[in-house]
Amino acid sequence: MPINPMTTEQAFETYSELIYRVCFIYLKNQADAEDATADTFVRLMESKKVIESEAHLKAWLIVTARNLCKDALSHWWRKRRIGSEMLEFIEAPDENGETLAAILELPVKYREVLSLHYLMGYNGEETAGLLGIGMSAFYTRLSRGREMLRRTLGEEPDMPVTKKTPVAEPQKTHLD
Repeated sequence: MPINPMTTEQAFETYSELIYRVCFIYLKNQADAEDATADTFVRLMESKKVIESEAHLKAWLIVTARNLCKDALSHWWRKRRIGSEMLEFIEAPDENGETLAAILELPVKYREVLSLHYLMGYNGEETAGLLGIGMSAFYTRLSRGREMLRRTLGEEPDMPVTKKTPVAEPQKTHLD
C-alpha cells in the first residue's frame, strides 16, 4: 500500500531533522541541505513504493536523501562553486561545532559512516546496510575515519599494542 498524505505529514514531523542532518553532512551548506530535505519528502509523496514499517520508512528516507545529495554533488554547477564560498555558510546543527566541522572536512565515504554511526546512532549492521557496503568495509571506513578525525582535531592517535622483542646480545667469540 502506498503511503498516504497524512502519513507523509507525520513522517516529515518525525524525520525531517534526521534527514536534514544527513543532507547537511553531504552538502555542507544549510540552504542546499534544506532543499535536499524537502526534495526527499516530495519523493516520498510521489512514491508508489510500499512502506512496510516505520524502520523501512526511516531507511528509505535516508537512502533517498543520500542519493539526492550525491546527485547534487555531481551537478555541474556545484563543481564550479568555490569551496570556501560553501564553507562560510556552515551552521553546525549540534553543540559541538568543532567536531562537526572536522567531520565535514573528511572524504564522503568516511563522513557518511561516522555520521550515521555516531551522530545518528545506527549500529554497524544498519549503517553498512544503509550504505550498501559489507561489514568489513564498514569497520575499515570507521577506523580510518576516526583516525583522520583524531589527526584533524589534534588528538593523539591510539598507539597499537606491540610486543617488544629483546635485542640479542652480541655473541662472544673466542677472539674477545
